Amino acid sequence: LDSDPRLFEQVCSLEDFKNARSAERAETDITRELPFEGANKYWHFSEIHGRKMGRIKMQSELIMRSPPGDIVELGSGPGHNVAVFSWCLQELRRKNVTIYGFDTFEGYLEEHIKYEGSQFAETLRENQDSDRWVHSRDDLQKELNSLVDFVDVELIKGDICETTKNFMPRSKMISMVNIDTNVYKPAVEGLINLEKYFIPDTLLIVDSGFLHPGDPLQGEHRALYEYATKRNYPIFKSNWGDYCSFIAVVQK
Repeated sequence: LDSDPRLFEQVCSLEDFKNARSAERAETDITRELPFEGANKYWHFSEIHGRKMGRIKMQSELIMRSPPGDIVELGSGPGHNVAVFSWCLQELRRKNVTIYGFDTFEGYLEEHIKYEGSQFAETLRENQDSDRWVHSRDDLQKELNSLVDFVDVELIKGDICETTKNFMPRSKMISMVNIDTNVYKPAVEGLINLEKYFIPDTLLIVDSGFLHPGDPLQGEHRALYEYATKRNYPIFKSNWGDYCSFIAVVQK
């Protein structure tokens, strides 16, 4: 990622990370065309505009830059990201890739919420009470299977801290992990459980859509920052319109 400073800016310290989260998110022109014909008309679940378009462009860019291997999402929720990953892989004609989506499909677990600060924990509980993250795993699996037949998608239900322990991807390599748990514990434990399958340049990604700037670092941001810095992995920031991502690059 450091070969393209126009798109990816290295984050060098905790303060850089915090400042990047609170900065104005309009540094990159999201009108830049995707490399796929018809890509700018695509969004399976809702109309493309603003942050959704930035998300599609960012994710397609990262998939193009990722090494060979399978893709994992920790906290796949309603399947939006998995759908975009599937479509990008199809457009790239990247075969023999499986996308794995891990989630409870019933929202947050209280034992995970307790690791967060009081204000963030309150927001999480409000989301939980609204049933925002409650989805039928079987219905989502059917919908994603009907979306694209070029790649395989497997949704795995349960506590991510447990379901990732004995998991093995088909290729025995993970090229990219998209972390969208919002909470800390399943994010950091999921990474630790999966790391045996990381290869050089595996991308570990979070966005800043759900968490608000704050001190101390919380949730999935804390998980990525702690995990990457303990292993001396470089972290980069990239903005596409108002969609901001942080990417750690595995070094082996």
